[in-house]
Amino acid sequence: MLRRYLVFSGRIDEIRRAINAVCARQNLAIALEEEGIIVVASEDLIAVKLDDQGLILGDVYMNDPPFARIHAMSSDQWRAMAAHIAGEGPPPRLWGHFIAVSLADKRGAHMMYRPPFGSVGAYYSTTPTGTAIASDVDLLRELGVVTAAIDWQSIARHLIAPNLRSERTCLRGIAELAAGSALAITDGGARTSTRWNPWDLVRRADQLTDETEAVALIRQYVDGCVATLAGSTHHAVLGVSGGLDSSIVAAALAKNGTPFSCLTLYTRDPAGDERHYARVLASHLGVELSEALEDVANVDVTRSDASHLPRPLARGFAQSGDRANALLAEAVGADAFFSGGGGDNVFCYLQSAAPVTDCLLTGRFGNAWQAARDMSQIAGCSTWAALRGGLKRAAHGRRAYQWRPDLGFLSPDLADEAEAACMPQWADAPRDALPGKATHIAWLVGILNHIEGYGRERTRRTLWPLLALPIVELCLRIPSWLWNRGGQNRALARRAYADILPREILERRFKGTPDCFVIELFEANRKLIRDFLCDGQLASNAVVNPDQVAQFLAADGPVRGLGYWRIMALTDVEAWIQTISNAPQNHGADRPPAAPVLKDRHRSY
Repeated sequence: MLRRYLVFSGRIDEIRRAINAVCARQNLAIALEEEGIIVVASEDLIAVKLDDQGLILGDVYMNDPPFARIHAMSSDQWRAMAAHIAGEGPPPRLWGHFIAVSLADKRGAHMMYRPPFGSVGAYYSTTPTGTAIASDVDLLRELGVVTAAIDWQSIARHLIAPNLRSERTCLRGIAELAAGSALAITDGGARTSTRWNPWDLVRRADQLTDETEAVALIRQYVDGCVATLAGSTHHAVLGVSGGLDSSIVAAALAKNGTPFSCLTLYTRDPAGDERHYARVLASHLGVELSEALEDVANVDVTRSDASHLPRPLARGFAQSGDRANALLAEAVGADAFFSGGGGDNVFCYLQSAAPVTDCLLTGRFGNAWQAARDMSQIAGCSTWAALRGGLKRAAHGRRAYQWRPDLGFLSPDLADEAEAACMPQWADAPRDALPGKATHIAWLVGILNHIEGYGRERTRRTLWPLLALPIVELCLRIPSWLWNRGGQNRALARRAYADILPREILERRFKGTPDCFVIELFEANRKLIRDFLCDGQLASNAVVNPDQVAQFLAADGPVRGLGYWRIMALTDVEAWIQTISNAPQNHGADRPPAAPVLKDRHRSY
């Protein structure tokens, strides 16, 4: 596994043997040790040590163009970072994929900080001996501070709101330090607090309403962030569909000169075959394209690729694509995977009247008519219908986004969990929130559970450049109604790359879908899934309703509705539970003493 670390704060001497054993088995080395705290990390997670003040593990970049990587942090930069971590200053102009450790302040608390949309994990558990924080659950297990016990209430909430995540995970005793949050560690335990909030970026007075400027900045920020993230990449594999988002990433990689190969997945059904568009893109950019058939033979629905995560985030159908990505990466010698995922979320892909409402609530009545015209073309309704929808919501609708629970195939007793399950991160919408911006933020919340749980992430870096913080923050500042100009979704992003992408890609209005492959997978495994779910742990722990599951799976004829998606999601969770429950347990504290911890490794500035 890549980019790993373990932090322990507390009575180190009482657990040192276990830490030594973990380091010896997992090839971790000391990055920092001070009174009451020790940090160990893998060689690929670069450590920047700030004398006796703290440590940053991972990749740190400037938050302004050209988004340069920071190899040496100045005292002023660190003071700004430390003040922000402690809640005593604004966010530093930094972003990246890292974890920051700030040593004990005047209140005696060691602090940890995880940046927004950072890909380095942070899971922690508090014990009588102290608090352990790690990049992944396996290291906490190895240290012997947690077991693999399933938290069934969290499992139920995950199924009720699968696009939301809380600090509480689906394993007992393990919590997550959420992106954009800080963790204060004292003798009394650990306490989290939010340090970054998207609502701070959508204040009406700070909105960027100049379309020309917005388009130019999108191009500058995407090109710059992709170039920075690809800076240490020798060769990348980029998944492409010929859709806008992956095409933008491809264009940015090509402009930067990063060597990369493209991979497109296709299904037997034409609805999931986007090879024509992928070929147009690859030919236009002069990039090698590989094509791989989505094949049910490459999927084991009883296995989960999320066994290293404390949540069942893996989607079984992705195993086929994972295999294709791994084979291509091996063939071309790639050291990283890139994805255009998250573009819909960041580029504010909305199909409701919310942008019209935003215009009305901000007094932009002239813009409201244009927004209604734009939305009518996207949603396939009349301009008047879009305008009436906007007016109705402005007068009587909710300002905040309303998450809806999914109770399909679940035990009726779980209805009481719906309200708690549908409480998202960054739920504190201000009283004057704009519905379009609330939906934009909701889309950003919803992507967080879809960028993990892939088998390939355990072998090579997996990067989602459109979720780079500078891009996210820029797009949050752009009003919702500008994103639909001309009746095209993500219109500003299309304009930003109009000079480099082929017209056929820019003007494409319809997406491919994996639905047909999921149906194929569902039909091929129908009997297996019935036995797996009805006799599985979800059923025995009263989470799913086995009678409803069995009735749905017994139906003859072609698949109708979207129930098959729900059944496959339940199967993914059951697979994770059984994979976790059957995994061998390593408890470092129970093992004999190991060799001394490896030599200190850090960069000191």
